[in-house]
Amino acid sequence: MGALDLLRALRGIEAQMGSKKLIAKGPRLIDIDILLYGDETIDTPELQVPHPRPASPHFVLEPLAEIAPQLRHPILKMSAAEMLANSQDKSVARKL
Repeated sequence: MGALDLLRALRGIEAQMGSKKLIAKGPRLIDIDILLYGDETIDTPELQVPHPRPASPHFVLEPLAEIAPQLRHPILKMSAAEMLANSQDKSVARKL
């Protein structure tokens, strides 16, 4: 499956769950993002991979570093664990 096919499938899941983008970057019931797609770099109006802001939100980096600490960002050349350690975001991620 290509990255754009994956994006369309994820948007379908969001829609089935009732999530709507009423405001760009606004709150939604569920928001599924593609952070990385192997070593690929994709920059289209529809999809940007690596995700343009993966290196800051703690709620993104903490679970990524937990499941794949050695996974390397293809542009930053840092592992998920390194990005988490260097993050300036001091918010708390909670497991539910």
